[in-house]
Amino acid sequence: MTALDATPLARRSGVDELLGALGSAGLRRALASGQHAVLRGGRSDRFDAVLDPAAVDRIVTSGAIGPAGLRVIRDGQRVPAERLALRDGGGLDVDAVLALYAAGHTLVVERIDRFDGRVQALCEELGARLRAADVLAHAYVTPPGGHRGLAPHFDEDDVLVLQLAGTKRWTLYEAQVRAPRSAHRAVDAAHRAGRVVDELVLAPGDLLVVPRGVVHAASSEGSASIHLTIGLLPLCWVDLCKAAVSLAARGDVALRRGFGADAGELAALARAQLARVGRDAVVAACRQARARLARGAAQPGEIGRLLGLGDAVELGPTTPLRARAQLDWQRCDDRVVLSRGGRRLELPAHVEVQLVAMRAAVRFTPAGLPGPLDAAGRVTLCRRLAREGYLEIEREAAGRMAGRTARRCADD
Repeated sequence: MTALDATPLARRSGVDELLGALGSAGLRRALASGQHAVLRGGRSDRFDAVLDPAAVDRIVTSGAIGPAGLRVIRDGQRVPAERLALRDGGGLDVDAVLALYAAGHTLVVERIDRFDGRVQALCEELGARLRAADVLAHAYVTPPGGHRGLAPHFDEDDVLVLQLAGTKRWTLYEAQVRAPRSAHRAVDAAHRAGRVVDELVLAPGDLLVVPRGVVHAASSEGSASIHLTIGLLPLCWVDLCKAAVSLAARGDVALRRGFGADAGELAALARAQLARVGRDAVVAACRQARARLARGAAQPGEIGRLLGLGDAVELGPTTPLRARAQLDWQRCDDRVVLSRGGRRLELPAHVEVQLVAMRAAVRFTPAGLPGPLDAAGRVTLCRRLAREGYLEIEREAAGRMAGRTARRCADD
């Protein structure tokens, strides 16, 4: 196990701030080796810029997620979704959920990246940085008193655990299956938990890295526990091989035919059929894999476009702004291309100077951006990025500016 100290997470959190001394390279080494790692935070509010406990509370108690978006579990047993639904309309019965929580059940907000733009932004950056095929985020809320939501188990994805509130005791066991796939979940639970390799307690601000296949279980202690898990799903060689065969079969009827050979002939015939998978199919499968990796975590949705329409209308030269998500782009000849949520935005290459400044700044105004654009051009660029969900108005700073303006007017 690797144990390191973290530096405080800046307000605009990113992968570097999240991983601290571990770094992207250290994370890759830990995941490749199958060894877990823990990063001690030092500050209880270190992850508030990613997801604060109050936000988790609001998402659950507002009922906005619906019964399908909430998993209620205890010792591995899941409460049926129909028990969480209101009788009259199928919405979430918040009172029933809170009663189950009080009785010792863990609440799991599935795909919380769909409900919070800060979590989505971090998932997008992690997906792009670590070349993950998909990135999924879930929030776990466990009541105090030693309760456990899940029995010892392993995951098919590499998992980052961010402890947000309270403490949680983790037990990690020797991995029984390296690089598991869904088929390995059929392994009997009694054989999953082998030798205990570590026991540790996570406090707010701590980060735990659990590679895929490492068996683990966690329980609360004397206080309620909230933690966020971010799962990094890799694209595996088996995925590439399956894709190549499927692509070859589109144009080769022999691969689409059924077979009736006996066991003795089957192996030889299978080898002959696999030899029919030509170079073109392999190249096409690789192209698909590269495209999926390039999308990274752009699958969760497009949080910010609805509010961005209003922000674009309000936005002026001195409006304080911040990036809603990590700004990443590719340079293509005389254009820069941004992609998010499956959408592409192409801009002239000369705006790259402004994009670099936006990405580096905690807060900025259109008038303060460098580069060749004139004042009107800077506002137009920012409005377009706001409409697409890349930028948002920094409301707290805007409120302070409005207050100062009002006081000056009153003094005059």
